[in-house]
Amino acid sequence: MAHAGIPDMIEIDELNHATILWNLHQRYFKDDIYTYVGPTLLAVNPFMALDAKYPPSVIEDYKQIMEAEDNYLEVMRKLPPHTYAVAAYAHKQLIVTKTRQAIVIAGESGAGKTESAKQAMAFLTSLGSKNVDESKGPLATRILSTNPVLEAFGNSRTARNDNSSRFGKYIKLYFDKDDGLCLGAEIKNYLLEKSRVIGCTAVERNYHIFFFILRGAPMPTAERLGMAAGGTRKHYSAFRYLATCNDIRTFKDPAGNEKKESMEARDIKDYEELAAAFTSLGFP
Repeated sequence: MAHAGIPDMIEIDELNHATILWNLHQRYFKDDIYTYVGPTLLAVNPFMALDAKYPPSVIEDYKQIMEAEDNYLEVMRKLPPHTYAVAAYAHKQLIVTKTRQAIVIAGESGAGKTESAKQAMAFLTSLGSKNVDESKGPLATRILSTNPVLEAFGNSRTARNDNSSRFGKYIKLYFDKDDGLCLGAEIKNYLLEKSRVIGCTAVERNYHIFFFILRGAPMPTAERLGMAAGGTRKHYSAFRYLATCNDIRTFKDPAGNEKKESMEARDIKDYEELAAAFTSLGFP
């Protein structure tokens, strides 16, 4: 097996647990976090941003799959493995076969399912849209703005992940069958871990939305919701179902030293992003 790893493990002569793990290991340490096994894409969470290796402009490279005629699968295999390639292939199949396509993203907590879904949606919405009311803003912006909203209400901190999705969703994107332009989107199912609302373990937090509003909402809003009084915000421990939450995250700095910090500053920033997302979606 090549020391650099093989981009499609279907080419490995003896495919077993050992060869799969070795190949993923070799590619991971070269920042090649995507690997095919035939039509399946494996993604290994790098736990850091890889903007230099995968800048936004890389989307254009994978549009070659859309532009190809009969050899689009061959074009796809010549490009490095990526979520964009899977999204492009599904869209091309949609146009060629005139049948519905599905992209299933699965994995354990912290594997990167949420980010992979965002990447697939970003690629598909970048292809353009039609027959939409642009006065409400670009369709792509509105579709992608649903992500911070869904995550605010459905993500929380767990023992393994500071931003764990505690919900499952089924998103349908609609495209014109002839030119492939996006016509709209619909969230068909939203399955929430409801038990977390009234209880979580001592190393976890309740859903982000409670902390976002408590720490980031304008003072009049916070007072109206009972989260502040006399111009002073209440501490999360004053609330029955937040009192047992662990708000301190532990991490390592670039030098490898262990650090601890409150998630308050991040909650305030995330509230601002959430408010901007609601504006993009047309809410006052």
